[in-house]
Amino acid sequence: MNFSVTDLVAELKNLRKGRGIQAPHIVDRIGPAMRAVCAITENDDAASVRQKVAARLRDLSAKLPPDLQIGVTAAFGLDDTLHTPFYKDRLRWAEDELERNTRTVRRRIDEAIVQLAELAVHRMAANGLPGQHSASSRWYNADIRQVLVLDQGSAHAMEQRRIVADEDGVSELDLALTVPTPDAVPGDRPTEVTIDVLYGGRLLERRMESTERIGYRLALPRPLRLGDEHEFALRALPRRELAPHYVCLPRHRCDRCEVRVRFDLDRRPTRLERLDGVYQRDIVDPRGDAQPVGLDACGEVAERFTNLTPGLAYGLRWTFGD
Repeated sequence: MNFSVTDLVAELKNLRKGRGIQAPHIVDRIGPAMRAVCAITENDDAASVRQKVAARLRDLSAKLPPDLQIGVTAAFGLDDTLHTPFYKDRLRWAEDELERNTRTVRRRIDEAIVQLAELAVHRMAANGLPGQHSASSRWYNADIRQVLVLDQGSAHAMEQRRIVADEDGVSELDLALTVPTPDAVPGDRPTEVTIDVLYGGRLLERRMESTERIGYRLALPRPLRLGDEHEFALRALPRRELAPHYVCLPRHRCDRCEVRVRFDLDRRPTRLERLDGVYQRDIVDPRGDAQPVGLDACGEVAERFTNLTPGLAYGLRWTFGD
């Protein structure tokens, strides 16, 4: 089912009337666009619908400026103190919070609703076709932090992730880790890597998807509901020499990522570059798009990225020697 930002804005404006998300017949007030955005099914009762809508609105509004977040809270009655029968009562609360008059508050709320709709449509487009809910959108990465340590004997990498559930019942994550080695070609002996879960889950299965890519499943401590956040961390210990690059290559939507590498001060790279959304084949292409960066006094470099595009690479590459 396809829908536009305009369609979703109209449904959101209809939802804010009266009691907002506390409307007694909320199921009848949720249109097809909202159903797609909130992953609402025909089997969901009013309580489930209310919970899913509230979680999705809170999740989306967290990306907005503080004044627009207040507008969203007031418009839909997302705070427990705002369960009032009239929209105008919630407007008064927002007027006090923002110290603005009614006209300004109404304008802020309208602006917030448009931005909510734009974010929702963009998110669904990033995970599949516009206006469609696909299996790949069961969860997304709110934040990824990757660290590669090269100055402590054998190299090791650590990854910390904070994910957000995009529907109820997320209990496992299907993930992959690529450990590139110099001059690897298809058919080589698979890269030997030890993966340890530091916290936040239990490793269920690992499998070689290619010579360098390891797929694995992570069981979560508890099933997540729509809008729930969860954090976990992993450590990878490769047993072969690594290729001179370290990147994040997200399969799913990723809002933020930090890639950090710590070099041995006695073996600094002669060339160090930032890769910002390049095709996988261009990671090792010296003529590809890259920006020079430098090390700090500890031999570290950290690059940060936002709104990553699934399938593209973000991170660092380097060269030792001339």
